[in-house]
Amino acid sequence: MNLFDRVVIWIRRLIKGCKQKFEVWDASAVSMWLDRLQEKIESENDLIIIVPETVMSQLFDDSNKSEGADKAHKYLLDCQNEKLKFATIAPNNRTLTVEEQLLSVVEEYYIQGYNVTFVTCNHNMAFRAKLRELNCLLYQENRVDSEQNTLKDEPAKKTQEARNTNMTNEELVCDISKDEKQMKCKHVGKDTYIYTPPGIVVYDSKGKKRIGKNGKTIVRPAERIVCDDVEYIVKLITETHIIMKKV
Repeated sequence: MNLFDRVVIWIRRLIKGCKQKFEVWDASAVSMWLDRLQEKIESENDLIIIVPETVMSQLFDDSNKSEGADKAHKYLLDCQNEKLKFATIAPNNRTLTVEEQLLSVVEEYYIQGYNVTFVTCNHNMAFRAKLRELNCLLYQENRVDSEQNTLKDEPAKKTQEARNTNMTNEELVCDISKDEKQMKCKHVGKDTYIYTPPGIVVYDSKGKKRIGKNGKTIVRPAERIVCDDVEYIVKLITETHIIMKKV
């Protein structure tokens, strides 16, 4: 996206005031987190939920395989709330892959100057959204299995609770592997900052050390971070955290 496009979008956002918020949900998020989707639709805030037509097709196709997809598909069909809206795919985007069609819907709202967030359980989709400079909310993808296991296995429940201890924002509920590390971040405009106390150093794509200010340093996807002499690469940036993978 060039500078002119950025300026146009910025002007549109000023005109609209960014008061109206939109969330575009994909099939993975709808089927896995239907209860949270219902809460947002039935809340009294101004948030509008957008479900692309492609998502409805995916849920219908998976309805015979997944109870969550079947339940979500029926709920969306029966829902009469004005805060739920369905989006059609633009004719010139129908030849794209399903993933690209979903992101094209988010981009359309973004280009029009709206405050829009893409909601998914798919790490790859979240990463692709971030590469396009789109806001993304990543939910845990194996919620059903983890909840079923905790009912049967008390130690597993304690392990899950311990793992979530450092999560200060319930919106970040994705799992990370033993080779990954998460760190809180803050978004200011298009830039993402992390706190960099002694022992944490950020290197840009050219291998040059980034100089922080007031204890915070800019970080971008695929850049390197050295934390306590261990080298990581930035795998994903969410609304509240960055996910790093050990090199």
